Amino acid sequence: MARPVLILGPLSEALINKLCAESPDRYSRCKPEIVKASLVSLETGQGNSAYLDFKARSDGQFECISVHSVREVMDNNFHCMLTIRPEALELLHKHNIYPITLFIKHKNARQIREVQDPRFLPEKMKNKSAKELFELHQDLEQKHKRLFSDVIPGDSLAYMFHHVKKAIDREQKKAVYVPSSLPL
Repeated sequence: MARPVLILGPLSEALINKLCAESPDRYSRCKPEIVKASLVSLETGQGNSAYLDFKARSDGQFECISVHSVREVMDNNFHCMLTIRPEALELLHKHNIYPITLFIKHKNARQIREVQDPRFLPEKMKNKSAKELFELHQDLEQKHKRLFSDVIPGDSLAYMFHHVKKAIDREQKKAVYVPSSLPL
């Protein structure tokens, strides 16, 4: 069974879009459920493992990723491309789902700003946005690097795409080790 994939780091959304577009026979996005609920009820649902993660939409509703939707993609033998916060990985582990977690590491904000792709990143990022993204992901790396299956060096989108695919293939073949602190 194909393991889900979480790509963290700058430009991860463009990489996910490229993977799903260029290899639709192997990669699929997890379909979010659109829910109209209060923040408190969603947090309760997350505590009960009904939802892995959620994010607010502009119309006052929420996009929620459920364990069920992840399993649906996995049952069809696709790598489920996750767009969740790293904190939600523990909820997946409670359901015996162990995703491949990749981190895209750029050397600096300038390297992020210069990445372009005519289809997936048609415009250069502004200096301020690239700097904020770089700093945000430096912090994320420090807090969550123990969760990463592999680190992919930042470069052109084509370079990162190639290395992400290789890392997914390599990690998929490996045995999954369950931390002893998790219940079986």
